[in-house]
Amino acid sequence: MTRKVEQADGDHASAGTDVAGNSSSGSPLRVVVLADKGGVGKTFVAALVWSLFEEQGRTLRIAEAERPTERKMTELLKKADAPAPEPSVELPSEQDLAGNPRLKAAAFGPLLQAMRANQDILIDVAAGGTRGLLDQADIASHGERTDGGRGMVFLVVAKAEDITSALSAEAAAAKARSIYLNAKVVVVITHVTHDRQRRTNNAASVADKLRQTASDVVLIDYNGGPLVGELYGSRNVAFHDIAAMSIDDAADLLGNPGAPIDEDEAAIFLGEYLRWYFTSLRDLAARLDMSAPAARRPGAVPARPTAAAGRAA
Repeated sequence: MTRKVEQADGDHASAGTDVAGNSSSGSPLRVVVLADKGGVGKTFVAALVWSLFEEQGRTLRIAEAERPTERKMTELLKKADAPAPEPSVELPSEQDLAGNPRLKAAAFGPLLQAMRANQDILIDVAAGGTRGLLDQADIASHGERTDGGRGMVFLVVAKAEDITSALSAEAAAAKARSIYLNAKVVVVITHVTHDRQRRTNNAASVADKLRQTASDVVLIDYNGGPLVGELYGSRNVAFHDIAAMSIDDAADLLGNPGAPIDEDEAAIFLGEYLRWYFTSLRDLAARLDMSAPAARRPGAVPARPTAAAGRAA
């Protein structure tokens, strides 16, 4: 259910993981995905985190705070027949929020409450809400009331070769670390490209700068192939549902009556996607103190049932 807000007057030690991917401490993970600049791939990263939990068979509650026209996570969940975000906060404009404590409390209070949940939870916060959320957390002494954010991981998203997003991410990461002394604050750099030998990439200078502020930095390549753009981007298909497709499903969905593709072409596209997908999950799992899911190759049957092809159509 969408909650419409009405107008009104430091690092913790990494824990081990068990075979199911759970933290050995048994404590829930509360993952907050932030970006203080739009268009950097924030929900893209949040969707990968969701897929990591799905691959591990862990139930994940998802919350969202977005502008009315930017509800990508809601659309992904709807396509996957998954529960709607809770809470789902429709953020007012920054102009409406300015100087209105009641409206700020109504917008950000439910998110701060969700961050104290005793369950695995993923919170996807709009670019326009990142600064407001951290400001209200500071005002509310949220860090002190959550044992310094123990069990929280903040994923602050920046875009390779975008200095503005890097500076915004640096400021957001510094703010989060100052409030939540026991949380892990990780900068995730998207739209990364490598040379053929993977020795150099277009994010090196940004990553070096952000490592001075964040607990860690992770680079997410942008080379998942056509299945990413055509299914996740255009049809709102979750990454784990794409990964569960058969080669025939991929051929049907990527081809069209005027230009069909054969089984081998589809297997190449699916293999390219699966390599990217499991590499990305492995890198994120390491930062979330979770075990990485076992990689699959085209044609392998996933361990969990799926209706991916039907939802993608």
